[in-house]
Amino acid sequence: MDLSITSEVVSWAYRLFLDREPENEIVVEEKAKTCRSTLELRRVFMRSEEFKSKNAVLPTLSGHESPIIVDYSVSEDELQKIFTRIQSSWSSLGLNDPYYSVLTRGKFWKKLMSKKRIDEFYESGKPEVDRMFKTLDRNYIDHASFHNCLDFGCGAGRISRWLAEEFETVHAYDVSKNYLEMAQKYLGSKEISNVHFHQLTSVDDLGDFPKVDLIYSVIVLQHNPPPIIHRTIVQFMKALNPGGVAFFQVPTYKEEYHFLLEEYLGNQSPQDEMEMHVLPQSAVFEIVREENGRLLEVVEDFSTSWGLSNTFLVQKL
Repeated sequence: MDLSITSEVVSWAYRLFLDREPENEIVVEEKAKTCRSTLELRRVFMRSEEFKSKNAVLPTLSGHESPIIVDYSVSEDELQKIFTRIQSSWSSLGLNDPYYSVLTRGKFWKKLMSKKRIDEFYESGKPEVDRMFKTLDRNYIDHASFHNCLDFGCGAGRISRWLAEEFETVHAYDVSKNYLEMAQKYLGSKEISNVHFHQLTSVDDLGDFPKVDLIYSVIVLQHNPPPIIHRTIVQFMKALNPGGVAFFQVPTYKEEYHFLLEEYLGNQSPQDEMEMHVLPQSAVFEIVREENGRLLEVVEDFSTSWGLSNTFLVQKL
């Protein structure tokens, strides 16, 4: 005989399948009312994006994959058109649901945010910064001598907040004015004053990065079309001081993915669409070589369940 779907059963399903407590009593009661059996309840959780991201087998290349077509060589005018489209999307996302658009977890929906939940959102950035420093240590990078860094795609300042504790100066960049205002407000409430915020208003701004010792960018580049990813990584390398490092993540392969400029510009996507894109590893390797850098590490990561994602650690010679 099947168990009756009570609030307690739903709460335990959250703990078992998602390894966390439910967001609130409303979501618990909703599932208790709509799921007629434990089988249906189990299917709801196992089909959720959160369950898939936490339990999916890490994508990896077997060697039998088909080639993908990725066009990243475009004119400056075409590059600006792509940039304008992405800026419009993320300006909308940063205004309508700023926390969820950074971390796509139900508990960070704008309507559910409280002071406690906002603090939880920012606390989630600390383990990611710790992971970066452990990566530097594993590769014998003497980061004690680093003074400044660049946080690309800083959003609401979730990572900048913790980089500020490790560096004298943090330069935080984003395309969304609303994100930057949120970040300034939150960091101001924590009396953090060594983060300088910069809004990217055109593709030319990518060439204005200051010289820094470290660059951080995770779950950011993936939302930009390949020509923008390519240009950004080139500018990362140009901005690094000799001996400095860039720690960045980007999807590098997805079966049947392709990017053709004319097709992309011809498609009218929703204004607040969160696009996902790929830049092949070979393109990243080529940039590093041409910009006088050396590749220290490439790791397959869980940053996204969408295709193969890699975290790169690159040093400027």
